[in-house]
Parts: sequence; C-alpha cells; structure tokens
Amino acid sequence: MAKVTFNNWMSVAYQEYRKAGMTPEGAAGMLGNQYPESAGFLANRLEFLCVKRYKQKGKVYTDDSYTQAVDSGKISLAEFLSPMGKHYGYGLSQWTTSDRKAGLYDLAKKKGVSIGDPAMQIEYTVSELKKKFPTTFKYLCSVTDTKKASDYVLEHYESPKNWQNLSTTRADYAKQIFDKMQSIGKDKIMGINNIIAKEREYGNMPYMETGKNHQKFSTIVTEVGLAGCQDQPWCATYQFAMEVEEFGKTEALKHWNMTEKNYCGYSCFSTEAMFRAAGKLGSTPKIGALVIFRQSHMGRVLSINSKNKTFECGEGNTSNKKYERNGDSCAVKTYSWTDSKIKSFCYIDYGTKKETEPAQPTVKPVTKPDTPVKTLGNVGKGQKWLNTNYGSTLKKYMKEILDVDDSFGKKSRAAAVCVWKDLCNRKYKTKLDPSNSNFLSSCKKAAKKVVIKKGASGTFVYLIEFILAAKGYYTGAMDASFGSGLQAAVKAFQKAVGLKADGVVGAETWYKLFN
Repeated sequence: MAKVTFNNWMSVAYQEYRKAGMTPEGAAGMLGNQYPESAGFLANRLEFLCVKRYKQKGKVYTDDSYTQAVDSGKISLAEFLSPMGKHYGYGLSQWTTSDRKAGLYDLAKKKGVSIGDPAMQIEYTVSELKKKFPTTFKYLCSVTDTKKASDYVLEHYESPKNWQNLSTTRADYAKQIFDKMQSIGKDKIMGINNIIAKEREYGNMPYMETGKNHQKFSTIVTEVGLAGCQDQPWCATYQFAMEVEEFGKTEALKHWNMTEKNYCGYSCFSTEAMFRAAGKLGSTPKIGALVIFRQSHMGRVLSINSKNKTFECGEGNTSNKKYERNGDSCAVKTYSWTDSKIKSFCYIDYGTKKETEPAQPTVKPVTKPDTPVKTLGNVGKGQKWLNTNYGSTLKKYMKEILDVDDSFGKKSRAAAVCVWKDLCNRKYKTKLDPSNSNFLSSCKKAAKKVVIKKGASGTFVYLIEFILAAKGYYTGAMDASFGSGLQAAVKAFQKAVGLKADGVVGAETWYKLFN
C-alpha cells in the first residue's frame, strides 16, 4: 500500500473533525477518503478528467489557474457548477454535483476567501455532514474502527459506483492517518490553555445571550447528540461546550467522567456527583478545574495566585456580581480559596498521555442509514414540512394534510398553492381563496408583490424548492434558503418554459411554477 504524505492541513482537519464530535477513528475515516479524492489532501484539486477535457477544447488549466479563474469570475458560477455542461469534481472531497458545489461556492463568498481555501473547505465538510448526511455524521461520532469509518464514508458520503473496489486502499489510508495523529498527540488537540483563552475572551467582551439564554452554547452540545441546558440555567452547559469545542465529544465526556448514557453536564450538582464518584473532587483550586458553588452555579479556574490564595474564575450565565447564576452573560471574577460559598473543585486530567484504548460507544453504531435519510426525497421532505408547519392551514382549507409518499400529485400541488395564497393574504393583505387550487390571473396579480431572489429565506423560498424539486430541477438541501444552487435551478426552469433566465422568481415565474 502507498504511504500517506502528510501536510499541515490534515492535522488541522483532524482537529476540526474531532472538535465537531467525531471519534479519532471517525475523523481518520473521513480523512482517509478525502486524501485520495483530492490526490494528497489538496483543496484546489480539479478532477484530472476535467483538466483533460478543457485541454481538448483548447483551454489549459492547472489547479492553481483554474482556482484563480473561479475566484476572479473569469469562470462563472454556472461554469464552475457544471464545467462544459458536465459534472466534475473539485476540492478536498471532489464535490461534483451542482448543489454540493454551490454550497461550497456560497461559503467561500460569505467568508471572502478563495474557493480553494483549505480551512473553508474543512468547515464546509463538517457543515455538509451535519445538514445533508446526518446519519453519516452520527456514525462518525460513535465508530471505534478505522476501516468501518472509512467504508461508511466511502459508501454513504462519497458514494462512487463499485465503492467496494476502493475499500481496502482507503481503509489503509485511514489507519495510517489514525496512527500518525495518535503518535503526535493530536487527539488532545490544543489543551486547556485554549479553553482558558476563550473564556477570558467571552468574559471580557462580555458575551451576552438574548431571548432564550442558552442558544450558542447549548447548540454546540446538542449538535454532537447530547442534551444542552434545555431551557435551564446554562452555566454548566457553557463549561461543557468549551470542552466539546476544544477536545471533541468523546474526550469531553471522559474529562467529566461521563458517558453518552449517563451524561448530565447541564446540571451543576449532578456533574459534581460524577466527579465525586470518580474520586476527583477537592477543596483547593487547580488550573482548569470546575468550581461548584453552593447556589447551584458552576465556573472554571483560569489562574491561581498562591500568594494571596485567590483564583480567577470563568463563568457563564452570570453577571459581574459574585455567585450570580442567572445573569445571561459571561464574566471573569476573582474568589478566595476559602470562600464559604464554594462547595468543591472538580479536577480534570488535561495531561498529554496518549490513549491506549479507543473510547467505547454506549450506543451501537448503525450499520446503514436510517430510513428517512435513505428513502425520503425532497418531495417527501416538502410534504412533511408542509404538514408540520402549515397543518392547520391545510386542514382548514383542504380538510386534510398530505400523505408523505414522496410523490408529487394534485394534492401536493394544491397544498403548495393553498399555503402560498394564505401567506400572501396574511403578508400582503390580498384576498385570495386558499381553498381554490387554481393559480389564475388574480394570483398572478398578487404575485407581483412576491419577488423572491438570491439571499432570501422563508416559506416562499421553501415552496420554490418544493415545486422545482417536484419538476426535477432542484436536488439541493430543503433549507428555505435561496443560495446559488437554487438560483441555478430557477434559471434552468425559466429557460425551459420560455422566460428570461434571470434567477428571480416574480409573477411570471410563479405562474409557470404552479401551472
């Protein structure tokens, strides 16, 4: 087998995949596929066959010159999505289809970086896994075998024909990457110093939550499949989120003496009990230790002044007041070791000792995608979404909700028209009849007020995705967000029905969509 030639971006990617919640084996399995896909983990890699086809047409591109041409606009978005009218791969995962490449393009533009930026593509990989391949992502967060991880990515994420023929080679790459990362201690990522620096940053800003006071940090925890603060005070969730971001889910759970099954990191006193059971509780501060206050509040030791017997404490869901447990912000405060309101210190081992055995999952990894991810297409997702969000509207005007059968018939079209009319009536004060499934001239007149284009979001956008998916023009994410992929689909539809292909959904396009 060929040896893996490592570059610095592979270490960065491994760290980011672990931060996202993947096991060491899961992260290695992902890299074991991206490495050969991009011929050496090179983010600006253009598929060799595409280079050949361009050359046959008199256009000579290297990976660098092609990337520069896309960045400058010399190569248009449409050409990037479908070079020479075909699908060719680009980047770390050799993204091929128009919708997946459009997502990559949108993120590059949003961040103001090159389409070939490695950090951006690593971020996109994680985002795409979470949003479009949730079962694969879940598997990579629990698997403890590099070959199983590699095979799962190969079959369900890369999905080439006859993927079994590539299994042995890619599994070998994954094992080499796993061994390398373990040997250089990358499984510990960057350590407690990064957490301390981050808590100081949040405390000095200071960072504040609005509305539900747990949005940011609870999301970090729930995205890796664990419970956030669940509308409760978020001081403990804040500290656990720091661990998840820095070390990944598996290591964070080990640090807190927990498993997925008995996870209670959203509760101060329950967390303390887990440390007590592990014999890791004390009465004096240590760097990185969790501080348990008697008021059911939690912080973290950021620094220690031995001379004065004081320590700095980073806290979430607090204020500038000491011991505050419901202050909606982050802060750094100073306490005495002997403060009577401090209940205990929970000690965490942040040493660099390499794990000798992989952490065992508490939930048996799935062996195949769950039914919704595998079988429910965009039409079915749209039917389900309409039922969930507009079920009362459908019952009121259509007397029934939709069957989620992934089949676009008269009822599905009527439901889309019904929701469109009802939304127009509420938003634009029109007087359309949602019970009438026809989209007539009166609707076209109302539609002049409903001009939807790139950058928009919401129900009107979702209806566009739904109808275009049913008509075979759109295969991207059903996310109610008007990005480049949906714009390309709209243009293709407009061209097919004889309209100006400007990618903007106005009255004429709405009329054609519903008729």
